[in-house]
Amino acid sequence: MKVKDSYAKRRVSFGMYFSLVLSVCMVLMVSVTGAEAETTGFRAGIARVDITPELPVSMAGHFQDRTATGVHDSLYARCLMLDDGTTKLAFVVADNCLIQQPVFDLAKAKIQSEIGLAPECVVASATHTHTGVSVTGVFQSDPQPGYDRLLADGIAQAVIEASRNLEPAQIAFGTGAVPEEVF
Repeated sequence: MKVKDSYAKRRVSFGMYFSLVLSVCMVLMVSVTGAEAETTGFRAGIARVDITPELPVSMAGHFQDRTATGVHDSLYARCLMLDDGTTKLAFVVADNCLIQQPVFDLAKAKIQSEIGLAPECVVASATHTHTGVSVTGVFQSDPQPGYDRLLADGIAQAVIEASRNLEPAQIAFGTGAVPEEVF
C-alpha cells in the first residue's frame, strides 16, 4: 500500500512539475504581458485530433508483443499555438511511445504547405505511453503498417486546426508553495 501511495505522489509531482516548467517556458518564450496582448494582438489556439487506429494493433514499448483489441481511451494529437502578431509557435504532443524524426518531418512539411508555418516553429513530442500504437519496432512489438502516415496527418491536422482556432489571449503566471512536494 505504501508503495502505491509513493508512486501516486511521484506521478502527481511529475505532472505538476512538467506543467510548471512548460508554463514558465511559454512565458519566457513569448514574454508578453496581459496589457501588451491587447496592443500586439497576442492570440492562442488549441486543437485535439483523434489518432486512434483501427484495431487490432501492436502496442509499443514492451518486451513482448501485446496486441490491443479494444480502446479504453482514445489517442490524440494535441496542439497549443501561440501568436504574438510577429511569430507563431506550435506546441504539439501525440499519444505515442516513440515517434521517429521522419514522421515529424512529414507532419511539418504538411503544416508548412497548408498554413505556411515554418518547421522550426513547430515543437513536437510524444507522451511516451506504453499502451499506444507501435510506429516503429520497439523490443518485440511490430510497427503498425500505415500508422506513421496517419500519425503525421493527425499531428499536422492538430496544428492546422489550432491555427484556425486562434483568438485573443493573455498570458499570466502565479506562484505558490507546495511544501509536501520535494523534487
